Amino acid sequence: MSHDDLIIHHRVQLFKYAKRHNVKAACQIFGISRTRYYELLSDFKKYGRLGLAPKKRPKSKMPNQIKKGVEKDILDYVKEYPTHGPERIANELRRITNGRIGYTGGGIYNVLKRNGLNRRFERLLYAEEQGNGIFTELLQRELEKRKENHVETHYPGELLSMDVKLVGRIKGIGKIYHQVAVDCDSSFGFAKLYLSKKAPPLVTSLEMRFFQYIEV
Repeated sequence: MSHDDLIIHHRVQLFKYAKRHNVKAACQIFGISRTRYYELLSDFKKYGRLGLAPKKRPKSKMPNQIKKGVEKDILDYVKEYPTHGPERIANELRRITNGRIGYTGGGIYNVLKRNGLNRRFERLLYAEEQGNGIFTELLQRELEKRKENHVETHYPGELLSMDVKLVGRIKGIGKIYHQVAVDCDSSFGFAKLYLSKKAPPLVTSLEMRFFQYIEV
């Protein structure tokens, strides 16, 4: 029995109970108002059992959501000027259309985010995919920037990135250091508290722990 069938059966039992007793008692037992009872009864008289099925609620419309036609104008603008951010896009479109498109930077940002274009690099890729060859060189520079910030490795354990930070002092113990290591190939990271920040014990300890992990 489906969910709708269960609701229809429940409402039929409501009418049966009201017929055996009275409407007031039926409403109290089934937990509905008398107004709702008569609405259901009216639907039942008009459409039979099918009239007792739960009505599908229409999807709510966002009153401030940008219309599809305007959204297309925004995406067309992004295709031509992918480096412009939401505020710049809002201002330029307002100027170009003589106020026809008068949305704020926040509204433009929502459109960009909905289409996966809220980041500059994503807009550059979008312009490239749409055939805007003017930005090929600019996109190449963006890719080069990302490569500069990327550490290339060939296998786990080839390169570990490590850091040490003083956490604080504990009376009777002394200084406590937070030592962290991250494998640059797998991005696996781990940390431990130590009483020393000297490099030899740090490297030896963390390297041993790491290689024990990747050999499992």
